[in-house]
Amino acid sequence: MVQPGLTSVNYSGFEIGKMAALSLIDLIRYPQAKHPVTAIVMHANLVTRGSSLRKANKRQRNPD
Repeated sequence: MVQPGLTSVNYSGFEIGKMAALSLIDLIRYPQAKHPVTAIVMHANLVTRGSSLRKANKRQRNPD
């Protein structure tokens, strides 16, 4: 294992595959249609682990 644990983004591989398959089906079904570049926004979760945690400052700040 990597220490500290790495922060990562968790997303649904199933949903990405589903959207890719639907896009491919459209390309096959309508080969003559113009297919503009499409942005697909999907939900993802940020998994925060040790690599993103703030480390305590070992030196005390001098208030002067």
